[in-house]
Amino acid sequence: MASFISIYLVIVVWSSIMAAATVSKSSTEFEAEALLSSGLWLAYNAKNTSGHCKCPGIACNDAGSVIKISRPNSFIMGDVLRRFNLSSFPKLIYLNLSGNELNGSIPSQIGVVSKLRYLDLSRNNLTG
Repeated sequence: MASFISIYLVIVVWSSIMAAATVSKSSTEFEAEALLSSGLWLAYNAKNTSGHCKCPGIACNDAGSVIKISRPNSFIMGDVLRRFNLSSFPKLIYLNLSGNELNGSIPSQIGVVSKLRYLDLSRNNLTG
């Protein structure tokens, strides 16, 4: 009976660890996909979703979550913010897209990013 309980506990603990690892991996993959679809990150290898942390202007924490996007004066043009899903970045604390040629409106979801402490969208053609 004791060996059955031990085996059961090992299986439960192992399953919990694997589930946590899967969730963490999924959230960083989701962030990488959001960067790709917005046009803010041009992947060197689109299949390598951890590569976004190594790209210029993107900084991640130790867990691989994006905490900083700094792309000032980077010739980013158009309605990028409409395609940029800010809710994909719950750990984001710094966003600087100043001095580009962004147009359109500032997304209302900017308020969803509760950890955001620095925001610079100046010197663009934004409304709202």
